[in-house]
Amino acid sequence: ISILSFVHARSRSGAARMCVTGDRAVPITNLKPSAALSPREVITSVMESLHRSNWDRPTECYGFEVAMRFLAPTHAAKLKKAKPTGFSRYLRQQHRIRFVKWNEYRFEGDVARLTGDDGVEEAYQMISLRSSPTAEWCSARFHLVLVPPDCGGQAELEEKRALKKKVLAGAALADEERERLDELKALRKAEKALPPQWMVEAIYSDEPDTPEDVMYLRSKSGTEAADAVHIDAAQSPRDVVAKVMRALRQMDEPTKHHGAVVATQHCSPRNRASELSPSVFAGYLQDPWYAILAEWDEMEFDDEEEEAETAVGEAEVQVLVRRGGDESFSMVSWLMSQHDERWLIDSLNIV
Repeated sequence: ISILSFVHARSRSGAARMCVTGDRAVPITNLKPSAALSPREVITSVMESLHRSNWDRPTECYGFEVAMRFLAPTHAAKLKKAKPTGFSRYLRQQHRIRFVKWNEYRFEGDVARLTGDDGVEEAYQMISLRSSPTAEWCSARFHLVLVPPDCGGQAELEEKRALKKKVLAGAALADEERERLDELKALRKAEKALPPQWMVEAIYSDEPDTPEDVMYLRSKSGTEAADAVHIDAAQSPRDVVAKVMRALRQMDEPTKHHGAVVATQHCSPRNRASELSPSVFAGYLQDPWYAILAEWDEMEFDDEEEEAETAVGEAEVQVLVRRGGDESFSMVSWLMSQHDERWLIDSLNIV
């Protein structure tokens, strides 16, 4: 009988490293989110729960159930109301199975933290992982958000929204409905009084989403899933480009290299720029060819070339930019792909 060896070590580069050998279950450090957990501790718990030794022990889909506890309400699986069985099917697809077949993984670089346009605190962490000691390393990036604990749960939140919608429509609530609405409001008030916790909003791999992803999130396939093959992102490709362009234009606001942080964290894992530190990325923009990205004074999207999906899960966005005093515009073409339902940048070309 082989003996489990679960090693938390430091690689030569200083990155935290986790390696598993043997056939016993990997211990899951934390079984539920907490305000006391750091972004890396959340990632560690998710990776431990997704290890193949925890898939169906002690109960069916146990590891996937635990992992889903750490998913933010805005994660694709939560938005699609996936069950552990559906989440299991989703992660066992060929382009995602690395997350549940890992033998070793390590953190690469520091946690990058920033505040989103909506005021939500975000954290990004790059990891490398492989399925065996001789397999090639592949990369992925965790995107976490700092959110209040979900005291009432998603079902209660939807119930509250339904009741409020009924009120806004001018319908009279029954006594029981009014009492229930008051209870739900109290739950949300209690929730806001608790400290926020880090939760996983997305995991970006170097392979883009596929049309089947939505279907796999369902616990059972069916006709209703067959029609849901188009993936709706929270932000459109044009929204992402505009956000990155604004951040690069104000590179050091509110902190040094903040614009580069925003840009690199919106690069897809197959874009090598996603591996650059903010300072190195900012240095590239000093090159005359790329300087326009940080020096533009006018920006407008090319209305003659509408944002278009070049293939399912891929898109191209063209934007016109120029400095004050320049007679002509330069065109920046952004190629993008969808990862975990978020549009990310694969590459850009300046004409």
